[in-house]
Amino acid sequence: MPKFLLTFALVAAAGLTLTACSGAQKTETAKGDCHKDGAKGDCKKGEGHAKGDCKGDCHKDGAAKGDCKKGECDDCKKKAAFQLVPGEVFAKDIEAGKGGVIFDVNSKERYLQGHLPGAVHAHKAAITRAELPEDTAARIVFYCGSPKCMASHKAAETATGLGYTNVWVMSDGIKGWEEKNLPTEKGGNAMAFGLIPAADLNTKMQGAAQIHVFDVNSAERFAKGHIAGAKHVSLKEFDAAPLPPNKDAMLVFYCGSPKCGASHRAAKLAAAKGYTNLWVMPDGIKGWEAAGLPTEK
Repeated sequence: MPKFLLTFALVAAAGLTLTACSGAQKTETAKGDCHKDGAKGDCKKGEGHAKGDCKGDCHKDGAAKGDCKKGECDDCKKKAAFQLVPGEVFAKDIEAGKGGVIFDVNSKERYLQGHLPGAVHAHKAAITRAELPEDTAARIVFYCGSPKCMASHKAAETATGLGYTNVWVMSDGIKGWEEKNLPTEKGGNAMAFGLIPAADLNTKMQGAAQIHVFDVNSAERFAKGHIAGAKHVSLKEFDAAPLPPNKDAMLVFYCGSPKCGASHRAAKLAAAKGYTNLWVMPDGIKGWEAAGLPTEK
């Protein structure tokens, strides 16, 4: 073979080799499924994540089991905001005095039927700082009906969103707890009020039934705009609140937003005065206005 042809062949071969290597490198560093079962598509070119770095069981049941490790994907870390604890393990924690603050987010009736020792009843859709401990590092444990129930997970997400850092979910739920013959208590103080969404309250207010609506925001916010017919009440001067004489009358309290706990406190104060038909509109005035519902100044 002539010398110039031999040189051309060697250069061409080298070029093919470099192209093949370049293609292989691109495939290894930019695979979309390198976080299979956990966060598909999270790996980006140049990150060098190995397949399986973000474990699939990290995301099991919508929560983290605590096995996200340093260096794993951000999505995995994000979902590690709260942890799961099985019933048998948590029963030992309670026995050892390490249970923390326990919240039952089942219905009022189910709570009264039987709940974990020391558990406090709370509404799954209305977790605010009014219900939670002042110490954001305190251990908080939520549970609901069964392993398939997600109400406890949603409550835990709300707590972590409010800045609590030691949040858990007892994954068995009350059914799994009872099936394992773990100790329960009956009765107790179930949440004194129910929840009524803004749209439902607006509809109900158009009916014949008399509803007493109370705004627990500041006097300035009340003057800026409130639900038509609502009366302003102050937590500091609740004894002077214009409550009706009929203890069975329907009383509805609201404050600023779903994160506001003033309406919850007001409902509890009304319960202490003997009122029995108590409700909280969790949307608050912000949610009411966002829905385009009528207000007055």
